[in-house]
Amino acid sequence: MINDAGKNTRKGMTKIIDGGDDMKRFLLIPAVLITILSCGNPYVIQPLQEQSAGQVPCEPDMIEVVQHKINPDGSENWMALCQGYTYSCVKGAGSQAQTSCQKMESQMPE
Repeated sequence: MINDAGKNTRKGMTKIIDGGDDMKRFLLIPAVLITILSCGNPYVIQPLQEQSAGQVPCEPDMIEVVQHKINPDGSENWMALCQGYTYSCVKGAGSQAQTSCQKMESQMPE
């Protein structure tokens, strides 16, 4: 026979189990933000392509950006792939920072 305390316990357990929905929502928010802010995002890639275009012999839409990294100081590093060559690009921290790209010795990664 179940007493009132047992019923409350069961309701409490049900609430804890159902509380998983809140946890799913809590975990969903960072997952969505990471997806939006990832390198595959055109809002991230397009400016990097445009900044690279002034440094490599390709138009922005012909440049593939890979290995983009934002450093703790706000500077950025990425690889720009263009016409079979790989360029290592760096942009300093701040909105007025300069971008520079150097052709790397090795060919484009396969």
